[in-house]
Amino acid sequence: MKSILTSILILFSVRVISQKAQMEILGALGNQTTVLTIGSDGTGISLQRNWPTIGFNQYRDAQNLQRFMGDGYAGSIFFSPVEGGIYFSQFNDGSQDGFIDFVRIPFYITGIGNVNVMQNLGIGNTSTGSYKVKITHSTYGFNIENASTLDDWEFWSNSSGLAMYCNGNFRGQFDPNSGVYAAASDLRLKQNIAEMPDVLSRVRGLKAREYQFKSDTASTSARHFGFLAQEVQPVFPSLVKHIVEPERDLEVYAVDYAGFGVVAIKAIQELVEKIVSLENRIYELETQSLKAKTLKSD
Repeated sequence: MKSILTSILILFSVRVISQKAQMEILGALGNQTTVLTIGSDGTGISLQRNWPTIGFNQYRDAQNLQRFMGDGYAGSIFFSPVEGGIYFSQFNDGSQDGFIDFVRIPFYITGIGNVNVMQNLGIGNTSTGSYKVKITHSTYGFNIENASTLDDWEFWSNSSGLAMYCNGNFRGQFDPNSGVYAAASDLRLKQNIAEMPDVLSRVRGLKAREYQFKSDTASTSARHFGFLAQEVQPVFPSLVKHIVEPERDLEVYAVDYAGFGVVAIKAIQELVEKIVSLENRIYELETQSLKAKTLKSD
């Protein structure tokens, strides 16, 4: 027991009675940064002062240089009193007591709690390949939830394509071969079904426009064809969405262009009815004209 106490007194400056803790280690003797090492010469853990650090198979010598405790790879977790961040470091493999001349910080936590990933991020896998983020999943995929409303969207890759869910309800899917998007349209998902009113007269009131977006840069200043939401709203109000997002200081009108496909089909159906009616009328007139000529010749 005596030899153990002697060893401790040589390695550390210890204050047994402290206002901070039951035992306080003031620091390593001299100027050495490393306060405590736990483990054999093969590998271990070190505690370092100043910028508080936990070293894994790593320590700092009297010149504050990083070294390997034993052969192999090393790493550390250190806290920055200046920034309030916590940094996770990795080092290449080396030899016992050899200098560490390479450091990689794969990610760190900032003083306000943000997590910054410096390398690729893999979830549910051991390799991300060349992707910055790769999620490997089975039944459930990637979910985004609003902290205020708790509304969420899920993206799920399956054998049928890329499916999307909103608040747990299926909304649509991208085809894995063509990339075509198919919106949910199952009869069993719908209610209050009614015939669509006539649209032909309203379609005639639409004004197709050519324009540029104010946000376009010089390299993307192409001209576009489409509608202006404020002009569509009086004609087809259900195809105009008023989007208000106070968190992003956004208030804007948007147009459901996909909905115009249904409007176009309905308008074509109405035109077909008019064409058929006109064809019947023409047939009647031609028949009457033929009868009149026949009577006149007699």
